Amino acid sequence: MARPTKAEMLAAIRRARGSLRRKPGGKPFGVRRAEYKAEEMELEERKLRRHR
Repeated sequence: MARPTKAEMLAAIRRARGSLRRKPGGKPFGVRRAEYKAEEMELEERKLRRHR
Protein backbone atom coordinates (compact mmCIF):
# COMPACT_ATOMS: atom_id res chain seq x y z
CA MET A 1 0.00 0.00 0.00
CA ALA A 2 1.42 3.35 -1.03
CA ARG A 3 1.96 6.01 1.58
CA PRO A 4 -0.46 8.96 1.19
CA THR A 5 0.92 12.31 0.16
CA LYS A 6 0.78 15.27 2.51
CA ALA A 7 -2.10 16.81 0.54
CA GLU A 8 -4.07 13.55 0.65
CA MET A 9 -3.51 13.25 4.37
CA LEU A 10 -4.66 16.82 5.02
CA ALA A 11 -7.78 16.22 2.92
CA ALA A 12 -8.58 13.05 4.89
CA ILE A 13 -8.15 14.89 8.20
CA ARG A 14 -10.45 17.70 7.06
CA ARG A 15 -13.12 15.20 5.99
CA ALA A 16 -12.91 13.34 9.31
CA ARG A 17 -12.96 16.46 11.48
CA GLY A 18 -16.21 16.63 13.42
CA SER A 19 -17.21 13.04 12.67
CA LEU A 20 -16.65 12.06 16.31
CA ARG A 21 -19.18 14.24 18.02
CA ARG A 22 -20.25 13.92 21.61
CA LYS A 23 -23.78 12.86 22.44
CA PRO A 24 -26.34 15.57 23.27
CA GLY A 25 -25.93 16.42 26.93
CA GLY A 26 -22.51 14.75 27.01
CA LYS A 27 -19.60 16.12 28.99
CA PRO A 28 -16.95 18.26 27.28
CA PHE A 29 -13.66 16.58 26.41
CA GLY A 30 -11.75 18.40 29.14
CA VAL A 31 -14.10 17.16 31.85
CA ARG A 32 -14.08 13.59 30.55
CA ARG A 33 -10.29 13.60 30.35
CA ALA A 34 -9.92 14.93 33.88
CA GLU A 35 -12.20 12.17 35.20
CA TYR A 36 -10.30 9.54 33.23
CA LYS A 37 -6.94 10.75 34.52
CA ALA A 38 -8.25 10.73 38.11
CA GLU A 39 -9.40 7.12 37.67
CA GLU A 40 -6.03 6.13 36.23
CA MET A 41 -4.17 7.78 39.11
CA GLU A 42 -6.36 5.94 41.62
CA LEU A 43 -5.65 2.61 39.89
CA GLU A 44 -1.91 3.29 39.96
CA GLU A 45 -2.03 4.25 43.65
CA ARG A 46 -3.90 1.05 44.49
CA LYS A 47 -1.41 -1.01 42.53
CA LEU A 48 1.53 0.63 44.30
CA ARG A 49 -0.06 0.19 47.74
CA ARG A 50 -0.62 -3.49 47.03
CA HIS A 51 3.07 -4.08 46.25
CA ARG A 52 4.47 -2.45 49.38
